[in-house]
Amino acid sequence: MVRHFAVATLIAVGCLAQACPASAQALSAEQVLLLKAATVYVKVKAGPLGSTGSGFLVKKDGTVGYIVTNFHVIDLTKGPGGVPNPAGLNPEIQVVFDSGSGKDRAIVAGVMAFDSETDLAVLRVVNVADLPEPINLANPPKLIETMPVFVCGFPFGDRIGGSEANPAISIGPGSVSSIRNDAAGRINLVQLNGALNPGNSGGPVVTADGKLVGVAVSTIRGAGIGFAVPHQQVSQMLKGRAGTIRLRPTPGDTTLKLEVPVLDPYGVVKSAVAHVRPAGTSIPKSDPENPAPLPEAMKVPLAIAMMTGLATATLDAPPEGTRSIVVQVELTTANGVVRSIPAEVKLGGSEMPARPKPSPTTPDAPLLPPPTERLPPPKPGTIELAELNRGPDKFLGKDVEVDSLSLGTLRPTEGGFDLDVSLESGKSPSGFRVIVGKDLGLQLSDLGLPPGESFAIRLKGAFNKPSKGDNRPVLAVAELGFLTEEGDVLHALKPSTSPPTGPVTLAKLNRFPESYRSQAVTFNAIFKSIGFAGQGYEVRVVNENDVVPLNLEFYTSEAMAREAEELPRGDDLLVRLSGTVERVNGKTGKGIVSVSKVEVVDLRSGTVSKTLTSSGKVPLPADQKAPIAKSAVVPQTKQASVEEPADPAHAETKSPNWLLIGGLVGGSIFLLALAGGGLILLLVLRGKAAKSHGSDEEEPSPKRAAKKPIKKAEPKDEFPGFGV
Repeated sequence: MVRHFAVATLIAVGCLAQACPASAQALSAEQVLLLKAATVYVKVKAGPLGSTGSGFLVKKDGTVGYIVTNFHVIDLTKGPGGVPNPAGLNPEIQVVFDSGSGKDRAIVAGVMAFDSETDLAVLRVVNVADLPEPINLANPPKLIETMPVFVCGFPFGDRIGGSEANPAISIGPGSVSSIRNDAAGRINLVQLNGALNPGNSGGPVVTADGKLVGVAVSTIRGAGIGFAVPHQQVSQMLKGRAGTIRLRPTPGDTTLKLEVPVLDPYGVVKSAVAHVRPAGTSIPKSDPENPAPLPEAMKVPLAIAMMTGLATATLDAPPEGTRSIVVQVELTTANGVVRSIPAEVKLGGSEMPARPKPSPTTPDAPLLPPPTERLPPPKPGTIELAELNRGPDKFLGKDVEVDSLSLGTLRPTEGGFDLDVSLESGKSPSGFRVIVGKDLGLQLSDLGLPPGESFAIRLKGAFNKPSKGDNRPVLAVAELGFLTEEGDVLHALKPSTSPPTGPVTLAKLNRFPESYRSQAVTFNAIFKSIGFAGQGYEVRVVNENDVVPLNLEFYTSEAMAREAEELPRGDDLLVRLSGTVERVNGKTGKGIVSVSKVEVVDLRSGTVSKTLTSSGKVPLPADQKAPIAKSAVVPQTKQASVEEPADPAHAETKSPNWLLIGGLVGGSIFLLALAGGGLILLLVLRGKAAKSHGSDEEEPSPKRAAKKPIKKAEPKDEFPGFGV
């Protein structure tokens, strides 16, 4: 999509820029003609606002045609800087058939259905003669990794249209690199190998024989990876389905309002009901493509508004303290019954889990299961956390697998991190500790798990004897997996000693700064600010999960810090950062990076909108020195000592030396008198100083001040004048 204003989104898609292997199957001339005819150029305008994208014909009924595109292509609810659409202008949408061919036909289209969660929209055009053949949605292809695909659309909109009023279509080859499923087992995203460009949002991704793989939707900038909404979600929307379910309180909190958007682009839905039951019990599993009715549920009719398609019902308020219910929506359509997957819906929130979105800085961000407070049924070979906690001694020296709940909270310890785990009761086990190595801990930290949300995890590792300073055994984790409700590992974290192959990323640099020592590096990050931090001008960046890298520190020159003052405050900016890993701190292991360039990436076009450069010296903090042993700093003074005999039975008896004793007593009396006089003199001088300075503080002597000046502690101001 190409927008003509600043949009706070990191998603922009287009045609594939990297070619498939030479062995990839090519499109036939006939298929190319069919694709070119069915793919349309989408133009959206609302007053001063505008955007462009792609779409494709999926059905024709005489002179009426239906077109699929992305929701974000037609969404003009925000203006420059993210402010609301000026004056609430309704956008005008045009679809252009035969764009750039000299036979362009621009037709005004209406919106029949849209879903922001799946980023899909269906448009309709009427009174259009000679509509082309739609892209075939029947018999979808069976997706496998490495399958060659082709993406059609209009990259960069009319900016590369030459002299034409509308651009000509582009068709680029690529391949399927990963098939990503959601928690229910449905295909959620199709990952594509190849870089995508802005402007082809909503374009079809097809196989060599013209079958629809999905709808191009997003990209990870600079990573050569794109994403498509799968064919299955397109088909489900066209057949009619429920959108994101919401449960809202009503005035007085005596009732609740259930709201269900009914997505019905073809007008086939006849009625809708909701099956509702209290939350707190496990939700039964069923076929995600054909869910079974929710058992032991109350049937609630839904009223569908003709103009908006919003289905609503009023429910009695649940018992006090209840914040969620389980809901399944059932639609009766002209083609049969369509049911949603039963889901827990929170009061004031949306259906869980939400569809994960691609990351702008990490090429392969993991898809995690939804948070939970319950452990799945144990798998064969796993040990219950409670059993390990009750009798840890019998597992000492063994490799174990144990399931637990965790908030992902880490506490630094020697050689890694302590990881907090808990039973379903919420209590932490007291019989042992869980320790993850540094690399595993950094990977877990980078995920930015939501605060307060627990996840079911499986820990694999060695159960070792207690370490020094703690009498509890230690589970040294070698692998950490996130579990689905069925107890399967959806994503596993494993430690590594060297960075994965491929371009440098913030995550790789954070985990392995030593591997990039003295090297120039360039990578994407989310820019926060530059400010003076007492030891230099620190560049503060985070990853796509808003997590500050724990193992890196970035510094730049004062000149760049001054330039950064011109950047908009409060905005998270996608930047391409260039610098050099100057050294790795010998004590902490942190990489110290001097930043030479920060390029701000324009979110509309993917081009660099502003460049900050470093000039002059970049002050870097000195490495922390290892603490000196106490024996090395305690002063050794010569003292007279009385040698004690090793054995009292062999001690030599000596007569007392009365002369020596008398001398010691007299000397002690003299010293006490001298000390008393000095104390009186000190009190007198202190009183005079207090009167002259209006203070009760002791005035240090010039000799003492010269040796070690007394300095008043001041609060540290890390980022004065540079924003947050």
